[in-house]
Amino acid sequence: MRPRSTLLSLALAGALVALLPLAAPRVLGAVAHAAPHGGGTRAFLGLATEPSPTGLVVVEVVPGSPAALAGLQPGDTLTRIEHATPRTHAELAALVAAWVPGRAVSLQLRRGGSLRTVRATLAAVPRDPAATRGTLIGAPAPELGAELIAGPDPVRLDALRGRVVLLDFWATWCGPCRAVMPELDRLSRQYHDRGLTVLGLTDERLDTVRAHLARSPVSYTIARDVRGTSRRYGVTAMPTLVVIDRAGQVRELTVGADAAALQRLRQQVELLLAEPAP
Repeated sequence: MRPRSTLLSLALAGALVALLPLAAPRVLGAVAHAAPHGGGTRAFLGLATEPSPTGLVVVEVVPGSPAALAGLQPGDTLTRIEHATPRTHAELAALVAAWVPGRAVSLQLRRGGSLRTVRATLAAVPRDPAATRGTLIGAPAPELGAELIAGPDPVRLDALRGRVVLLDFWATWCGPCRAVMPELDRLSRQYHDRGLTVLGLTDERLDTVRAHLARSPVSYTIARDVRGTSRRYGVTAMPTLVVIDRAGQVRELTVGADAAALQRLRQQVELLLAEPAP
């Protein structure tokens, strides 16, 4: 089991689940959600950021999000939100998560050497993707359209029949995804020989994925989604984790991965591994 401090770090990371609108990939949000607006009760800003010595550099902005409507652009450096100066995306997300939809916040940013202040009205995160979950749970798992990058296992479900499969829809730019990968690696190392296949799926460029794996190697299988697998599984947020039993049926779908979710995931894997192969 993880030390408590690591679990708490993952719990915070779980609050930072990446937003992935299918028309606008590579974007982080404050919590798991499927689109910029949609009836949730928590606040959403809609930014991907990376730390720098002068603040948080905006990597991408969700189209139609509060950040986009406020005029933020990739390349801007966020130096202050309200009276706080977050130094990491985790700190920024924690601030946003503590507020409510409809709140107007002041954002100070640097663009082209000059400072400016803009106002953004936080939106509600969309509802939990329960419809997709309800459609998939108990149904045959959609086929994978994937291209192997690294790892010991095949990337076709027919070739994995009889094994428990844990799909991880992830991206290198997604901080929570990166935070979850060591735990997935532990699961794979512990249970692979008992019949578990962990399969990470991303639609990023091959060179980007390989560079990430060179820095942060894992023992499980990594593949590129090359034929719309994420759409067939209704993936709108990252990480999305899907558990498929030995008979090829979807048994669990989790969006985001805090400490409690990872513990439930481990328990589910252990239960499914105890079931006989068909």
